[in-house]
Amino acid sequence: MSFKFELGKEKIKVGDLEVPKEFIETYKKILLKAAKKFFGEQIEYNSNERIVESIIIGEIRNMVMYGHAYCPCRIQRIREHICPCEPAKEELKRDGICTCKLFIDPNIYRG
Repeated sequence: MSFKFELGKEKIKVGDLEVPKEFIETYKKILLKAAKKFFGEQIEYNSNERIVESIIIGEIRNMVMYGHAYCPCRIQRIREHICPCEPAKEELKRDGICTCKLFIDPNIYRG
């Protein structure tokens, strides 16, 4: 199964699926709520919307391909790498930003 991403006004094409923009916006809200619960209330999305959208599309692709929203920046497809992922906890504490650059801690990260 090959995947090609095409950005449109109303839908994003992920392989042979067309994902409505409103699904992506709802997914982003749910994911941020989960991240705040997992990492702490201070967590935010990166202000670079292109990065955020790319990572979100990668997670949706991983849901289709592997059945879980694995972080696209992690090679292993293990439970600890389902977004919000376990390794990001330490990265956010240390650097204020996770490896894939999706989440930031504005109290630490000054990017």
